[in-house]
Amino acid sequence: MAKLKPITGTEYFLWKYLPSIPLAAAFLAAFLIVTTIHLTLTIRTKTHFNHILAIGGLMQVLGYAARIWAHFSTDTIPPYIMQSCLIILAPVLYAASVYMCLSRIIRSSGGERLSLVRPRWITRVFVLADFATLNVQGNGAGLTGSDTKAVARAGQWIVIAGLGIQVATVGFFVLVAVVWHRRMGRWVRAEERMEVELVNDGQAMGDGSMEGQSMPSELPPWRTGLWMLYICSALIGVRSVFRLVEYVQGPEGYLLSREWPTYSLDGSLMLLLQIVYVIWFPKDFKVEMSDRRKKWMRLLK
Repeated sequence: MAKLKPITGTEYFLWKYLPSIPLAAAFLAAFLIVTTIHLTLTIRTKTHFNHILAIGGLMQVLGYAARIWAHFSTDTIPPYIMQSCLIILAPVLYAASVYMCLSRIIRSSGGERLSLVRPRWITRVFVLADFATLNVQGNGAGLTGSDTKAVARAGQWIVIAGLGIQVATVGFFVLVAVVWHRRMGRWVRAEERMEVELVNDGQAMGDGSMEGQSMPSELPPWRTGLWMLYICSALIGVRSVFRLVEYVQGPEGYLLSREWPTYSLDGSLMLLLQIVYVIWFPKDFKVEMSDRRKKWMRLLK
């Protein structure tokens, strides 16, 4: 029967509780199902930028599989490091997908000039910052599994630094999205008023060419896409703040010494993010190839 044990040859406990098999198995199955659906939609719609989020989902599956392994091996380091790295780093890939999605929403909607950051730079700047946090958190998470307390503590502070960068990046991203949302909304309303005036002028002049035309009542895809991104960003932000507080408290703190916060404030939120992403899957934001890129493609052929 499995029981909580210190690292072999030491008196240091990596785990403060015995990882639950039913919980880990349930989340493994849930992430596997939603990631499979996500990957199927990505392939069918040929929206290749969504592959990154699918990789994050697979990392979650492997991370919770490692927690099942850890249930039987609380005295060994590999399963602890594996589950820690995979579950901590998967949301970084979720964030990268969200950042790339905003760039495509802006470019496919023709609102490039309204953005605080040029759409092409949104992907470069935010994804670069995201992978910087991936590198920092990855290095820190690897050190937290050390059997030397000083090294493990150093790893915790490295993870804290990475999480801090992630929270700041998500905050600035939301600012960019909100500013563009407001500017785009004003621009669309101005266009709608102009079209209504043209319709009224045409009717007043007896011009039948404008009859039967009306403004679309359906919510434009870019707005739906933005609200999906807001929800995903909020979930990533809440989860990152939780992890930040968890690592600041340290291994003896309330959050790291109990299992329920990991599932309630990380696993559940990231699973919800993937479900939201699948429900409002961003399939309508394909960007046409630029003339310059077309020229290069012709030259390469």
